[in-house]
Amino acid sequence: MRKKLLIGLMSVAMASAMLAVGIPVSDKGISSVSSVYAAEDYLEDWSSSGGSIGFAFTVEGSEASIIHLARKGTNPDQLSQVGEEIIIPSTVTDDATGKTYTVTTIGTSAFALDIMTSWAKDTTVTKSTEMFKKNELKISIPDSVKIIGDKAFYGGSKYTFVDSSGEACGSENRNVISSNVISIGESAFQNCSGLKGDLVIPSSVESIGKSAFQGTGLDNELTFDAGTKALVIGESAFSGLKCKLFSFDRSGIQEIGKSAFSGMGSLTCEGGNLFPVTTSLTKIGDSAFSGDSKLDAILNLPQGENLTYIGTSAFYNCSALTLPTEGLIIPQGITTVNDSTFYACEGLAGTLNLNNVTSVGKSAFGQCVSFRGDLNLSKVTSLGDGAFSSTTVYGIVDDEDKSKMKLDELAEDVRKGTAHIIVLYGGFDGKLILSNQLTTIPSNCFNGLVNLNGTLTIPSSVTTIGAAAFSDCYSFTGNLVIPESVTTIGNAAFKDMIGINGSLSIPSGITVIGNDTFKNCFNMTGGLKIPSNVTGIGNNAFYGCRSLTGSLVFPTTLKSLGSMAFYYCSGFTGDLIIPDSVTSVGISCFEEDAGFNGTLKLSENMTAINNRTFYNLEHIKAEEVIIPNKVTSIGVYSFYNCVGIQMVRMERNVTKIDNTSFHALTDNKMKYHIYKYNSKPYEHVQSQHPDDYDERVVEIPDVNDIKVYRTDTNGNKTGNPITATEKIAIPYGKSVKLYAESFVNGKASGYPVKYESLNTEMLAVNASTGVVSIKSKTASGEAKIAVKDGNGGAAEFDVIFTIIEADQVITGMSVKDKDGKNAVANYDILVGDSLSLTVTDIIPTTVKAENQNISWSASDPSAVSITKNDAYGHSVSLGGVKYASRVTVIADADYGSGNATKRIFTINVYPKAGITSVVNVSDGIQISWPFTEGASGYEIFRKINSIDKEAKRIGSTKKDINSFVDTTIASNPENIGKTIVYYVVASGAGKDNKSKELSIKYANNNFTVGNTKYIMNSDGTVTYAGSTAKTAIVSIPQTVRIGTKDAKVKAVAANAFSDDTTLTTVVIPDTVKTIGANAFKNCKSLKTVTMGTGVTSIGANAFTNCKALTSIVIPKKVKTIGKAAFSGCSKLKTVTFKTTKLTKVGSKAFKTIKKGATFKIKKSKFSKYKKLIKKSGVPKKAKYKKTK
Repeated sequence: MRKKLLIGLMSVAMASAMLAVGIPVSDKGISSVSSVYAAEDYLEDWSSSGGSIGFAFTVEGSEASIIHLARKGTNPDQLSQVGEEIIIPSTVTDDATGKTYTVTTIGTSAFALDIMTSWAKDTTVTKSTEMFKKNELKISIPDSVKIIGDKAFYGGSKYTFVDSSGEACGSENRNVISSNVISIGESAFQNCSGLKGDLVIPSSVESIGKSAFQGTGLDNELTFDAGTKALVIGESAFSGLKCKLFSFDRSGIQEIGKSAFSGMGSLTCEGGNLFPVTTSLTKIGDSAFSGDSKLDAILNLPQGENLTYIGTSAFYNCSALTLPTEGLIIPQGITTVNDSTFYACEGLAGTLNLNNVTSVGKSAFGQCVSFRGDLNLSKVTSLGDGAFSSTTVYGIVDDEDKSKMKLDELAEDVRKGTAHIIVLYGGFDGKLILSNQLTTIPSNCFNGLVNLNGTLTIPSSVTTIGAAAFSDCYSFTGNLVIPESVTTIGNAAFKDMIGINGSLSIPSGITVIGNDTFKNCFNMTGGLKIPSNVTGIGNNAFYGCRSLTGSLVFPTTLKSLGSMAFYYCSGFTGDLIIPDSVTSVGISCFEEDAGFNGTLKLSENMTAINNRTFYNLEHIKAEEVIIPNKVTSIGVYSFYNCVGIQMVRMERNVTKIDNTSFHALTDNKMKYHIYKYNSKPYEHVQSQHPDDYDERVVEIPDVNDIKVYRTDTNGNKTGNPITATEKIAIPYGKSVKLYAESFVNGKASGYPVKYESLNTEMLAVNASTGVVSIKSKTASGEAKIAVKDGNGGAAEFDVIFTIIEADQVITGMSVKDKDGKNAVANYDILVGDSLSLTVTDIIPTTVKAENQNISWSASDPSAVSITKNDAYGHSVSLGGVKYASRVTVIADADYGSGNATKRIFTINVYPKAGITSVVNVSDGIQISWPFTEGASGYEIFRKINSIDKEAKRIGSTKKDINSFVDTTIASNPENIGKTIVYYVVASGAGKDNKSKELSIKYANNNFTVGNTKYIMNSDGTVTYAGSTAKTAIVSIPQTVRIGTKDAKVKAVAANAFSDDTTLTTVVIPDTVKTIGANAFKNCKSLKTVTMGTGVTSIGANAFTNCKALTSIVIPKKVKTIGKAAFSGCSKLKTVTFKTTKLTKVGSKAFKTIKKGATFKIKKSKFSKYKKLIKKSGVPKKAKYKKTK
């Protein structure tokens, strides 16, 4: 006979005591014992003979829930039998009571591998630690089970699930989940790789937990039976299964969790609908079907407003999905299509209707190459990178092996005229309609949509167009108008738009035209106007734009031109003038631009002529092209076949010329204008034209004029050129720097000069820098410095120096401030203020008065002014003109011995701190001031007249904040009516930089005591206005201490507790007469209100929406109850009127209180009050009772 181990369960009494249930080793049935065992008892009886194996379970009513196996009485022989089969019974009977329980739940981790291993873990007896990891175990789940708990069978890789006859589930209608199951817990069957074949989810199931079947061996059909019950499928519930067929008929599906069916690469649907006809589905989680590449279902998203979320990558790479005849209609409840939601769904052939979608995420419809019709984004205000990109789509071309040519290669072939039969697959084949509220078209957004056609209309709301945004959109035609609102265009934004056959309009705000921006837009016509602020044009920017015509004019802001920027732009004509602002021109920048037929002028600031830069500009006509002075190299084929250039001028710095730089198809007898002191160009001409070398070379003449200037403290030239008769004084111990320029025929040549002393016994000079000094202390009289052509020419200019003798050279001096103290190195002054400095103690005393002149200079005279107060500059005033930091002021004796007599000061100038206004506001006094440049922050000072002897610092702000509310003024009601004086100090902006003072009478009646806010009334009483601290219970005080007196609390202010959801209980004292409008509105947790006997008025909306309030007593003096005072108090069932003075109940005062609410009214006022109450919107079923 086949051995079985029938497993009984442990019974748990109401007091949660656990019972061990003994099971004989037989097929005959289940018995139980009533004795109680603790866990430590198990091991004591582990090796005892006889005994039995059992379960632990709990009961509730008539139902049992399995917890785990029990160890009581287990011995090695019995334990080994567990390795064959466990049949979980549908019922169990307690012998002690005779009561039978139905097994409805398999509890958390009941048969989880780690629990089972723990059960059989005593290796000293059984040696069975690996038993359930290595040995197959058959498990039968009874039909009575309704709930399969979390991790119920988790990790049971050797488990085989069988029916009651012992046959394996998963085939021939043997299903592991019975039709009674309503819940399958998280990881219930996770990693049970022995669970194979088919799986049917019955219509009874309402929830499938996270990872419930992940890692199982299910590999055939996955079926969801038809049914209307709500069903929630948890995260990764079926992720990674190898099921082959999917049938989903459950119309009650409510939620599909994250990755629920992801990675099921073998799953098919045989062309059926993916979803049943349902309106109950609310959510499809992130990656729900991600990677299900063979899922050949019709994607019929449920319509209506219930479905509000389709997650990121929900249908990622579901390439076999197809569409119904009406296309893909995004449900009305969806406003966002998330990142990669439909990425690579290549089989979605049909139209797209986005309905209410306003945001489309990154790659949301990327690689969806089969959509057709218009792409209508009229409601979409936000687009992600690559939202509709089809960058890997290929143009299908003719024969051979080119059936999958890349789009950019195809565009290049078309430009070259290579013949292909072209069939393009790239999605939408209608118009593109964009929202007029769209501001950004991100990178790759429409890249590769080769069939979108008509005119591309970019809304005027757009400011940014990202990289490759419209790249490879072949079929747009007409003009390409980029609106003026656009300030940024990314690389390759309009690359390969070969269908554009109209003009191009670039907005004036563009400063950079990036790499490949308009590459291969070779049918674009008309002139090209480059905006005036453009600083750079990138590589390939206009590559191949052969149909652009007219002149090409560059702005003077342009700094760089990229490689191949205008390659094959053969339609341009006229001059090619590169402005002097340009410092670099890339390889092949103007190659094959054969349409230029005017002159060629290069930027004076170019440093190199790169390879093929002007290749084949055969129609350029230039008498002379000047290679700029800064150019050191001329590259391969730089001017190839530029046969219209008659002469090239190369000056001193060219050191490298390629042999092919000036090659031409036919010799045009080009001449070379060469500076005679540079040998490299001579060598080049001689090597390339040995036969007519002499005829081709024209020498550049020598320098014929030199101008020399004085310099400032920074070594820059200053003033007019020194004349031949002018004499420059030079004191002993001090140097003078000269600055010289050379000229050829009146034009600055840029050639070097050299300096030479003509009286070497008296003057020394640095030959290259022009720094002149006196050689001998005994030198006197006049001496000359010659400035000559540095290349050896005859040009020369002599500068005359007058030497100031040593005893007339100032060797020391002091500088004092206005207090007679030695001046310091750093000063802060305010705009409009001045600093006085005086030069004293000039050494030596032999210096004559006329030689004691002190020169003062400022590095920024617009910030610091210098005023001499005497003829010799011995007294000056430094004035603050405008904000500036670290202005250098130098005092230097004209005849001083170098740095020994130089005094250097660093001056920071700050605007004066200001204050613009002080005004009473609801919570104090607000102080405002203008920003002070250079300030690191602001400090606020206050003085209360008749209280404070001096101003006190009351607060500070950061440098970017220029207002402050003095709330502390409200903390003392004695301040009301007092005159308050304020001023502001700008920190870090000079010493004591304080504003003027402004005063105000504190007229705000608001004040605080601790966390409680009050309002002072004109009669000396106060109104309770709420608290900054939220507490559940509030007891409003009868009086408040003000100075030496107590003020009565007379009212509760409007909005005092409005929207306070913490408040549960409030006590209002007898002193309060008025409860203001909205005082307790939306206090949804307020349950108890005690109103004092003094209340006469309850304001409008005072207790509106106090949904926890069940009863209220209207005190005896209340005269009026405001509009909607208790409206929305949905639990208010008792209202007791003690008042005898009531004259008015506002409209809707008791609207939407609890149906059947009771109003208790004094007998003497019953009829009158009942009429008033009935008019206030009370429920029709309200009851009215008379009281004494």
